[in-house]
Amino acid sequence: MIDVYKYAVKNKLTTASAIKHKEFKEFFKTIKIGIAVEIGTDKGMSAAYIAQFAKKVFTFDIIDREVKYKAWKDLGVENRIFYYF
Repeated sequence: MIDVYKYAVKNKLTTASAIKHKEFKEFFKTIKIGIAVEIGTDKGMSAAYIAQFAKKVFTFDIIDREVKYKAWKDLGVENRIFYYF
């Protein structure tokens, strides 16, 4: 599995993303998640990180940023993320 944070840094996708915070990353490692809901997708990095631990992530935003689709595919989580615009 690709490290989502390293991918985000390399591709300059960390702005407005919670994945740069240690507490965010550690939290998801400690719980079992079936379904997660995210409000505010932005570039999709938080959803990608959560999708590593959840069976499904439903994410919603009012702006459809195309960059997230490539990132989700590159990270191998595109089948677990359901985006609504």
